[in-house]
Amino acid sequence: MVAKTTSSRKAKGRRFQQEVRDDIITRLGIDPGDIRSVGMGQAGCDLYLSTEARKWFPFAAECKFQEK
Repeated sequence: MVAKTTSSRKAKGRRFQQEVRDDIITRLGIDPGDIRSVGMGQAGCDLYLSTEARKWFPFAAECKFQEK
């Protein structure tokens, strides 16, 4: 089922951001307090990483979850 309303689209994106965040934490053993999902509509990357987390994951993350 494709997300049709703005709120359902944002919720879908938010869930995917959190899944990516949790996957990075699990796979790399990063402290959960060092990486957070940024709110919808804010400029910049979708995941904010602390200086410590960037040592393990030196990338910017932009999450897109397209249903097609």
